[in-house]
Amino acid sequence: MKAVCLECIRSSLSSPDLQGVGTAVSTEFSFGQIDAVCADYNRIASDKRVAFMGRLKQLQKHDIIEKDRRPGKGKAGTYNFSDLMRFVIAVELMQSGLMPKMART
Repeated sequence: MKAVCLECIRSSLSSPDLQGVGTAVSTEFSFGQIDAVCADYNRIASDKRVAFMGRLKQLQKHDIIEKDRRPGKGKAGTYNFSDLMRFVIAVELMQSGLMPKMART
């Protein structure tokens, strides 16, 4: 399994999909930006992005972030850098064969 490094994430954050995001530590991210970083980091092909986004949404439903900050009806989700790292690590664990419910812990 490849090592998750901060420099790799920073380079993903500089992709055209994420223009205007700013510094990673103090910024809030949308779900689309989380998806773009994780997909870029894992080199997900464009024709596989819909299925990949489904995996991320499944992680989201398994409480990868605190329940009081989860998006819901009429409430957009915002994520911080810590949440981004949780998603990246959970995706890595899922890529190695863990079920989403186990990967979120």
